[in-house]
Amino acid sequence: MEKLFRNQKLNVSVRTVKSGEEILFYAKDVAESLGEPGLYQLIFNSTLPIAEAFQDWVFSEVLPSICKTGSYKLPESEPLYCNQMKLINETDLHYAVVEYLKEYHPKALILPGLGEYQDTSQKRCDAWRKGYMGGQPDLMIITPSNGFHGFAIELKTPKGTGEVRDNQVSWLKALNENGYQTLISNDYTEIVLDIEEYFRVDKTKKLLKEIKNLKIKCKTLKASKCKEVVIRQIGYTVGKY
Repeated sequence: MEKLFRNQKLNVSVRTVKSGEEILFYAKDVAESLGEPGLYQLIFNSTLPIAEAFQDWVFSEVLPSICKTGSYKLPESEPLYCNQMKLINETDLHYAVVEYLKEYHPKALILPGLGEYQDTSQKRCDAWRKGYMGGQPDLMIITPSNGFHGFAIELKTPKGTGEVRDNQVSWLKALNENGYQTLISNDYTEIVLDIEEYFRVDKTKKLLKEIKNLKIKCKTLKASKCKEVVIRQIGYTVGKY
């Protein structure tokens, strides 16, 4: 269940959601609360793939350029219409997210949904023939993680209606009630960060689980040894009686 915490003194708000016994924070809210200096500190202490890519870019391009020229010049931007084409195409966004999952989470099981069929009406009709139902999320990760059964993602960009329809809301609500994490977004970075948060491993929790399993094994082994001692003392032979 999602909760919102406000700090009036610092003028910040952060949302949290409970996953099993663990409390998770929304990365976007944390980033906005930390501000630019704090965000950089967070990124440079992170081991997430996207954070490490940012670190590599800063150390290999930005800082060397500043040392040589005193500044870092961004590459020439493309015409506005080119950027719009990139942003409004749900198919491109769908493929980009799927490729990210294949590269950084190759063991994740993915149901592609309708996202890969969004660019033409002919392809959408082909999707219906293949069994896709109205309102079905564009992308579903069905590999359980952090207390969730899966992760359903609905892509929304201006090329489509740009709006979430009632049947899509019903799908996402039903999935959320049945243990799925859900997200509606047209922002690649936001989607990737949420995916990383979904797959994040709590090392402490994992270690405690391993210790618990080890105790069970030791207890079983101890009981087995005690049984052997009793058998030897009473002289019982298997199959004799």
